[in-house]
Amino acid sequence: MRKRSILLVIITLLGNNLLFSQTPAVDSLRRLLDAHPQRDTTRVNLLNKLAIEVRRVDRKQMQPLTDEALQLADQLGYRRAKAYALITTGLIFFEKYDYPQALVNYQKAIEIFED
Repeated sequence: MRKRSILLVIITLLGNNLLFSQTPAVDSLRRLLDAHPQRDTTRVNLLNKLAIEVRRVDRKQMQPLTDEALQLADQLGYRRAKAYALITTGLIFFEKYDYPQALVNYQKAIEIFED
């Protein structure tokens, strides 16, 4: 029951992003990301934020950002950022109507958050 509640909260929070569509945030995050080539936790956080923001503009750009965030978070052992990237990956599958794969990613994120 707790996992379902957490999953519902995650989906609701990510869904609310559709209500506020602004490209200045995307432009700002892209500039910050371009100015920060170091492969560290700051870059992972920027990638995760940009992946969510770019969803409002061009959803096709989400996957490469999320893939890089997942890979870098794994390399750095940055579990919390990995969980957020998994949520975004789940959202990508959810929007493609691939609900089983979306659920797999959401469950992986929940496991990381509960550790």
